Amino acid sequence: MRKTGSRTITVDGLKYRWRIRHRGTNLQLDYGSGTLHVAVELSDKPGSSVLVIDTSRPHPKDACRRAPVVPVTPRDVAEWIKQALKHGWDPAGGKMTTMTASP
Repeated sequence: MRKTGSRTITVDGLKYRWRIRHRGTNLQLDYGSGTLHVAVELSDKPGSSVLVIDTSRPHPKDACRRAPVVPVTPRDVAEWIKQALKHGWDPAGGKMTTMTASP
């Protein structure tokens, strides 16, 4: 995961880095479909295991956005990391994991 544009967050004593893609994907820009995703990894072990969270929130660049944009806050990210850990995500495990965030 690129460090540019990422932020750090500490959850249960572990330091993570998280990032949201700023540019919309082709689906979002051209067709108005797709949702905002958040990538998370351990801060001190880049590339070890990336968690990709589908927030089910529209991307601000979504061409046909019908729902209002709801910002992603550090509090949201911390809660999603806790959910992923509870469901078995191993941040040092070495593989990418995807999840859909609970509201």
